[in-house]
Amino acid sequence: MAFHDLTPNKTAPTNAKSLLGLGPKFICKPKLTTGSIFTGYDRLEVDFHRRVFFAGDSESQNDSTSDDAPPPPESKLYIQSKWRPDLSDIPDWVPTSLSKFYVRVQKLYTKKHADSNILPFQERLLEQLASDPRHLYPLADKGLRPCAVLY
Repeated sequence: MAFHDLTPNKTAPTNAKSLLGLGPKFICKPKLTTGSIFTGYDRLEVDFHRRVFFAGDSESQNDSTSDDAPPPPESKLYIQSKWRPDLSDIPDWVPTSLSKFYVRVQKLYTKKHADSNILPFQERLLEQLASDPRHLYPLADKGLRPCAVLY
């Protein structure tokens, strides 16, 4: 738990060592767990529709490709397409299956209260340090531990 107060007259909070000494990679747990997966659902739906749209007869794909042909080179550049197949080109079972899947997955991701991994006084101290415009808390050169300096 290393923390260095490099301010004149040692003006950094006295108990800052207990919080900043946890290290620069320490992450506080949020008060609530992830509860919504709406952001990923749209992409899942588009990707699944594209795969169904381009899925062909497996026999015709096996005949057209040769085992001796080298694989195509992978591109390092990628631009995501905004194209979506028409819903008339998608079989009826696809939207039904996706909605059933989504309902079952959503049941697994309900918001729950998470136990904090810092003490209550450390939470208050974190809010105090974030709102203090006079102090900066950069990493020290050697050992990569935080230090307090005036702005």
